[in-house]
Amino acid sequence: MELKEIKQTCKEIVDLINNNDRGLIYRSYETFLDWFGMVNKRNFETLKKVDYQLKKEGITFWVGKEQLKSVAVFKRGKTITFRLAAP
Repeated sequence: MELKEIKQTCKEIVDLINNNDRGLIYRSYETFLDWFGMVNKRNFETLKKVDYQLKKEGITFWVGKEQLKSVAVFKRGKTITFRLAAP
C-alpha cells in the first residue's frame, strides 16, 4: 500500500472518530487490517507506516483500558478502540 493511501485511510479514521458522539470508534483487528489491504497476512513495514500516520493524526489505540504503543502488537480476534489523543 502506498503512503498516500495510508494517509487517506488514517484521515478517514479521524473523520469516523469526529463524527461519533463518544469521540471514539471500535473495530475488529481484522477490519482494521482490511482497511490497509492486509486481509490474509500482516505486513510489518506497512504497519510501521500506519503507526506513524495514526500518531501524527493524534489517534491512540486501546484494548479495553490498556493503551498500546503499536498496531502491530494487536492479535487477531481482538477489538481495537481508536480515540483522539487529549490535546
